[in-house]
Amino acid sequence: MVAIKDIKTTNLAWPHNIGCEHITFINVVHYMEARYGEDYYFNFMTRPAYEQTSKELMEWCTDNGVYYYGAGREDFSFSVAGEEAMKEDRKVVLFEDLS
Repeated sequence: MVAIKDIKTTNLAWPHNIGCEHITFINVVHYMEARYGEDYYFNFMTRPAYEQTSKELMEWCTDNGVYYYGAGREDFSFSVAGEEAMKEDRKVVLFEDLS
């Protein structure tokens, strides 16, 4: 199991951090590398299937009180992710650009 403290976080710069000052953001890429190894995106022959990694990612979010936020590039907003996380009383957001 991967601990939140062991995953690289994303530091937001102004103006993206407005309203999100107390939220920790983790890029899905950094989660996948921490969970499956740094060569996860390069070794297509040995990495687990998408269905498995997606299921495990969502289970990890639930088990660790992490809010998952995914949106396409045109709709992606750290402010929205932060607001949605705060509504669910979450302090960590795992984000993914679905573009």
